[in-house]
Amino acid sequence: MKQLSHRKTKSGDSNKQTITKDVLIALGWAFLVGLPLFVVHMVLFDFEHSQHMDESYSFIQSIISSVPDHLISLSLWLSAIFIATFAIRRIFQQKIILAQVQAKLTISQTQALSDGLTGVWNRAGFDQLFEMNIKRGQEQNRNFSIILGDIDVLKEYNDTHGHPAADEALKVVTKILSEQCRAIDELARYGGDEFAIFCIDIDQSGTEIIIARLCDALKQAPVSMSFGAATFPIDGEDRNTLLEKADIRLYTAKSKAHSLNKVIENCVCEVCRPKSAL
Repeated sequence: MKQLSHRKTKSGDSNKQTITKDVLIALGWAFLVGLPLFVVHMVLFDFEHSQHMDESYSFIQSIISSVPDHLISLSLWLSAIFIATFAIRRIFQQKIILAQVQAKLTISQTQALSDGLTGVWNRAGFDQLFEMNIKRGQEQNRNFSIILGDIDVLKEYNDTHGHPAADEALKVVTKILSEQCRAIDELARYGGDEFAIFCIDIDQSGTEIIIARLCDALKQAPVSMSFGAATFPIDGEDRNTLLEKADIRLYTAKSKAHSLNKVIENCVCEVCRPKSAL
């Protein structure tokens, strides 16, 4: 409660300082800009009046008398400039504050949907991507495929080599998967050792090509992966059905995996290099 009260007091003081600054700037504009403009206006007015009335005109005298002879007009003139300047300043201040809040909110939302270790979408981001792709597929009659990937025996790898090595292995895997994805594909880590790739406008045969490419690229990783895929709407039109189909194919592929949790020969990544030396 004390911290909240302190934050409110600090915010209130900051707001008062901003308003005071805006008032001083508006006053400065009123006198430094408004007063000279008023004198010029009155000099031109006196000159035009003398021309119409065929009276003699004195430029110096017009300047000297412009303020004393028109105090009410001057006060209204300066008040109008002060109010206009202050209002414009406050509008811009509010827009700046709103832009800052929106930027912080965007950053906060992005961080909330990103995996802290790998930087790709996390489980919450995965859920949003799934709903978005299904909605787009239904509305635009476009197919998409989801490729589920599971790192083979990551727990055993972690127990053998430790958490830092396992974290590094996850980063290496993420980098390889990201490099193999197209620009329009989306990569998510939705579990400890589970990844998903959303591939737009790709059918089952297309996913087989991508999976083959991923497996080939992962030969340079310290761990192996198994993959399974499902395509909307061929394999299902809802989240649960698509995940179930992809899971079945993933674990079918996983049961056929031969090289699990081995150091890759001639691999120079930061994980395999020290292990190979040992």
